[in-house]
Amino acid sequence: MSKIVVLGGVSIDLLGVSTDPLRMKDSNPGSVSLSFGGVGRNIAENCAHLGADVELISVFGDDHLGHLCYKDCVESGINVDHSIFVDQTSSMYLAILDPAGDLALGLSDNSILSCLSHESIKTALSSISSQDILVLETNLETEFIDMILTHRPCMIACDPISTHKAEKLIKHLDKIDIFKPNDLEAEVYFGSPLKTDEDFLEALHFFRNKGIKEIIISAADKGIYVSKGDATFHLLTPSISVINATGAGDAFMGAYLVMRQRFDFQKALELACCASLLTLESQRTVVKDLSIESITEKHKRCVFVRKELC
Repeated sequence: MSKIVVLGGVSIDLLGVSTDPLRMKDSNPGSVSLSFGGVGRNIAENCAHLGADVELISVFGDDHLGHLCYKDCVESGINVDHSIFVDQTSSMYLAILDPAGDLALGLSDNSILSCLSHESIKTALSSISSQDILVLETNLETEFIDMILTHRPCMIACDPISTHKAEKLIKHLDKIDIFKPNDLEAEVYFGSPLKTDEDFLEALHFFRNKGIKEIIISAADKGIYVSKGDATFHLLTPSISVINATGAGDAFMGAYLVMRQRFDFQKALELACCASLLTLESQRTVVKDLSIESITEKHKRCVFVRKELC
């Protein structure tokens, strides 16, 4: 299997879940928890739980929480040899969820990523083989994204993260091999709303014409719209009761990068969806006991419907 190298953020996540409908400009009853997160770190941990050889290249704050997060990465099976500590407070992410488990507000302080230097990235990238998979997320500074995608050392997988940060990838779509935007992020590139199957089909053609080999557009409860090779279809996913929507996309990306090396396109997608579903049903951003076995068991209980797009 190819080594998976993730270049992205780590953060300390503060998660607040309201027990009642949220009231703005007021104190709301609920629960608050702390965990280790960051899009890059989450993707890497999901890969590690599924047995992948995975490395995380990131920046840790040289404080108590930063060292705890670093230790957690190591204990989770993530190689962090090329990550660095800097004399700053750890990156923080604050998420407020409504009673249904959906994100009502997110606030991210990941300025610490700007402490990555050209030299540190070049040193880390020098260890990457052409057979590896490099995962980029758009919390990185634009100059680093430009540098990496200009010299692309291996297969590249990208998650745009948000509509605002998606703009960092606009001029580099032709250099991306695996791309996983959600519907709103995809609209940033496509330039039109995605509402109907026909809209999504046109968007998939748009991305394929840009040179992207594997495109996966997530559309919440509509499922995913995908294209690879001769296959272009809509995969409808099972309905579940959501506990926490944070981290589901990271679980999908991590699981897909592992499963695509073992199974055909549709089976890899279905298993990645199962990893995402297990995360949605968990209180945690990353399911600590996620495994090939737990995903396989979930898959046995799920019904996926494939709808061809043409």
